[in-house]
Amino acid sequence: MNVQQLITLNIEIEGLLRVYQQRGADEALDQARLKATQLCQLLEAPISLESCGEAEAELPQPPTSLESCGEAEAELPQPEAPISPESCGEAEAELPQPAPAPTAEAPQAAPARPRMPIRNFFTINDKYFFRREVFDGDEQAFEDTLDLFAAMSSFDEAKEYIYDDLMLDPQNQDVKSFMEIIESYFK
Repeated sequence: MNVQQLITLNIEIEGLLRVYQQRGADEALDQARLKATQLCQLLEAPISLESCGEAEAELPQPPTSLESCGEAEAELPQPEAPISPESCGEAEAELPQPAPAPTAEAPQAAPARPRMPIRNFFTINDKYFFRREVFDGDEQAFEDTLDLFAAMSSFDEAKEYIYDDLMLDPQNQDVKSFMEIIESYFK
């Protein structure tokens, strides 16, 4: 067994559980259970360290068995059960605290609400389409641009970057569609 396979499965499980937590998609939870079973099966095999750059060696057999994985799988929240801060352990401590009420002395700007990640504004089809049509198939340029937008504070900054720095045509329908999604991110 390859350590990289374990890491990949772990990441996939985490992603599926986050999708379930954020969207309540029951299919994501079902897929997470399948991936967890695969992970348990891989843990039964000897671990290869060649992906770590060391000579191949076998580590002692982990005490985890398929039966204990079945127990761990049973502990996953069921699709009917709502996700609550209590079920997320320490996540409750990370919840933002309400802002104190503004005083009459000095007007305060409304506190900025946390934004949803920019990538959530794009469907899978959108990502493929805009990579191909707006960024000439350059996946890295697309990803870097989204990272830059996430760090920006306004849609005006994003427009300036797209039209002035990247010199994309503001009349191009594909660019207009892309910018509509970006504008929705900043609202």
